[in-house]
Amino acid sequence: MELYRAIGGEMQLVTVSVRNLLSMDYLRWVSANIVSIYVAFPPLGIVMVMMLAIGFAQYTGFFDAMMRNALAKAPPFAITFALCFVAVFSSLASNAGIIFSATVGAALFAALGRNPILGAAAGYAVSHAGFSATLVPNALDALLAGITQSVTDAMGFYDPVQTSPINNFFFMFVSVFTIAIVGTIITEKISAKVVRQGVVSESAGAEVTAAEKRGLRWALVMFILFVVILLVLTVPANAFFRAPDGSLVPNSPLIDGIVAVLFFFFIFLGVGYGLGSGTIKKSSDATNYMGKGISDSISFFVMVFPAAMFVRFFNDSNIASILSTRGAEWLIATGFSGFPLALTFILFTFALNCFLTSATAKWLILAPIFVPMFYQIGWLPAFTQLVYRIGDTFGSPVAIVNIFIPIVLGVMNKYKKPGEEDLGIGNLLAYMIPYVIAFFFVFVTKLAIWMIFDLPLGPGVAQMF
Repeated sequence: MELYRAIGGEMQLVTVSVRNLLSMDYLRWVSANIVSIYVAFPPLGIVMVMMLAIGFAQYTGFFDAMMRNALAKAPPFAITFALCFVAVFSSLASNAGIIFSATVGAALFAALGRNPILGAAAGYAVSHAGFSATLVPNALDALLAGITQSVTDAMGFYDPVQTSPINNFFFMFVSVFTIAIVGTIITEKISAKVVRQGVVSESAGAEVTAAEKRGLRWALVMFILFVVILLVLTVPANAFFRAPDGSLVPNSPLIDGIVAVLFFFFIFLGVGYGLGSGTIKKSSDATNYMGKGISDSISFFVMVFPAAMFVRFFNDSNIASILSTRGAEWLIATGFSGFPLALTFILFTFALNCFLTSATAKWLILAPIFVPMFYQIGWLPAFTQLVYRIGDTFGSPVAIVNIFIPIVLGVMNKYKKPGEEDLGIGNLLAYMIPYVIAFFFVFVTKLAIWMIFDLPLGPGVAQMF
């Protein structure tokens, strides 16, 4: 069939047919290039570099101390908002942030004389929503953008801004505050009346030690130093990170090198905290912490191998191109586009959570079809990725295949009253429904605002269509 592809920055008509992947020539090519297919998969290198730095900062104890310190300083009347804000921010610690938020939420509420099960529910729900909100780009941002890049490369669409780890940053930055506010309102006005079980008990684990406080002060100094260095490399007219014409967006060494910038950002924080708190005593401690960050990602590196093969085979077969073109033709013929299409894609992604909760696994399946399909009706890759992230995030707490459900139930049941039955999946889902509904309307409303006013999704991503 004939279809349009982006070639050299222009749409050109080319003839595409389904390719036989079992042909002798193709199988020989695969056997000779299987290593390069794996190594060249864009998310692999990006996530490896990011996890070296994020894992280093995490294992120095920086994230844990920072979040507990933020919560400990909050006055009682603001503790719920502080918990929700930290739960959103906990996405920096990846999946560990979900466990942390539920555990610390329960401990803090118990220490304040409030229902600890309510605190656990709030932390659990809000931390999930935090995967579509961030103050600092994290490994998931880099991973999803890398998958998007692998698809756009196959399309012949080369735009580093659209596939940068910060391609959705502006939208997600605002989401931090909207989610924290809405999570606080739901907790205080609705969930507090729904969650009836639970016994109040004094809980330890929320206090920050003197060594940790010293580490946080040193981390603050390193943060200021990092910002100063970044400004020196960015602000002057002919600065290192500026393009030849003096611009920073949409294309510049700053945008192209954002992974390196984030790498050193976390290294600076980890070094400051580690030296100040004493968790780094010798140079081998730093390498060990980086190694632990990589070891935490071993399952990802294993998953990437079949994923890289799947994406490459799927693209080489041309099935994705044909499916996306036929789908685009149907959308154009029916006039189904704009916000109704975005809402449909969000709900479709939400439905997939009933069978598969991994954000990366779903995007590996959906991106090769929907990125090119929606591109043909005018959606740029960064926008398609954002709509997917909304659908993937808001409903995760009620996905019954969510691997964190047994863990959070274990946390909650530690605080049940003597003689009460253990809380089960039904109880947890009932607690989560108000949050899921509220977050759905928050994300969808915000997406509508972004679409109506054509607001930028991230640095240099000035257009969605």
